[in-house]
Amino acid sequence: MNGIRQRELDPHDLAPDMGADDATVIARSMDEPETFAILFDRHAPHLHGYVVRRLGPSAAEDVVARTFLIAFQRRGDYDRARPDAAPWLFGIASNVIGRHRRTETSLYRAYVRSGVHPAEVSGALVEDGVGALAVNRPLAGQGGLPCPALTLVDDPAPLDENGPSTG
Repeated sequence: MNGIRQRELDPHDLAPDMGADDATVIARSMDEPETFAILFDRHAPHLHGYVVRRLGPSAAEDVVARTFLIAFQRRGDYDRARPDAAPWLFGIASNVIGRHRRTETSLYRAYVRSGVHPAEVSGALVEDGVGALAVNRPLAGQGGLPCPALTLVDDPAPLDENGPSTG
């Protein structure tokens, strides 16, 4: 199921709520927090697909997990007049995605300003950092910052029929 693992629930403990609407499940979770897992089982696969379409698969599990953590922490504020929590959860996910993108853009801009490639940073995951930086470097060039992806083609060395000159 696209990396989202459903929890094993004891049907005897949660059976009364499995058919209940989301508002009822959230209300019950105020006294019995474990019942919030029902919302995860109902909505996580759909949220995961949404996040994959917006950010790609690498960040999806973290964003979905963060979305449900925020929802759990704020479940007391949920409008229980709304039986379906999907719009609320998608709204939270959209905010988490926005924060993720802003953080990522700031990171890329910092890399460009510092001149340090992520592969050179001690402890950085080369596979993730290099691929992400290569794809997203043009974003860092927006806003007046130099864009290294564009300067790569600014090579004054003349070309001849055999390829680049060697000098």
